[in-house]
Amino acid sequence: MIRLAILDDRTLLRSGLALLLEQHASGSLTTQVVYAGPECGSARLANPDVFIVAVDSAGIAGERMAVDLAREGRRVLMFGTPLDLARARMSFDAGVLGLLPAPSTVEDLRAALVDASAGTFHVTPLVAGILANFSRTPDLSPRERETLLLYAGGLKLAAVAGRLGISPHTAKEYLDRVREKYAQVGRQARTRTELFIEAQRDGFVEGPQV
Repeated sequence: MIRLAILDDRTLLRSGLALLLEQHASGSLTTQVVYAGPECGSARLANPDVFIVAVDSAGIAGERMAVDLAREGRRVLMFGTPLDLARARMSFDAGVLGLLPAPSTVEDLRAALVDASAGTFHVTPLVAGILANFSRTPDLSPRERETLLLYAGGLKLAAVAGRLGISPHTAKEYLDRVREKYAQVGRQARTRTELFIEAQRDGFVEGPQV
């Protein structure tokens, strides 16, 4: 018996998922929907084995909900088509155990539930594509790396520009590109400190921050 919570704001979708699982029950897998609704707090109180979180209707809020639950140690599957595939990759890094696109079959859902209930990551073609196309390390140009190295190391923007022989405006453009590329792989690096931490993780900079 797998106890489920279905988190979504659409009554029809929640009811449809529950009905499909009930109609296709077998001796090898039975499910019980202990919560179906939009409230994450109520779903927690129901203490399900697996959370199914819709990520298309709720947009970013749905993805954040899935990530928050996964970081709590909950077993979470996302259902639907995420608005941002980079954030979907970030959700896997946070512990979400899989993503089922809306056209999935009942058999797909059952297989994912079996894996998730055991704490196993469930790979679908969509998930495999996300993992292949969104690496954890951004692809920075040599000039972007130089700018990052100097700025994250403690130099002010004008000093970075002077060191590289470019204008402060151009130096800022390089940094903006660096921030954008980190965001594309699901890693926010807005401030100098965040840039330093992420760059150090990737081996772009070494040693203590100046």
